[in-house]
Amino acid sequence: MILLFVTYFCFFPQTYLILDFGMGMENNPYDILGVSQSASKVEITKAVALAMNRKQYPVGVIAKAQKSLMKSEERIIADYFHPI
Repeated sequence: MILLFVTYFCFFPQTYLILDFGMGMENNPYDILGVSQSASKVEITKAVALAMNRKQYPVGVIAKAQKSLMKSEERIIADYFHPI
């Protein structure tokens, strides 16, 4: 997860703004699940089971990858941040 810390030195030197951009480039949901960008929801569901068996990533990371690819709005964002 990429977090960006921004400090306002001019007006509030002790104030920090934290911006969360979700999954970073190191956590590409397509790479985690081992599917292509054209994968269907059935293929994604099967890939989740295989990813759980491989135990290469923690369960939480696999669950976030599944969530980001199963919802159409979040999948568009994943496609934008992780182009082919």
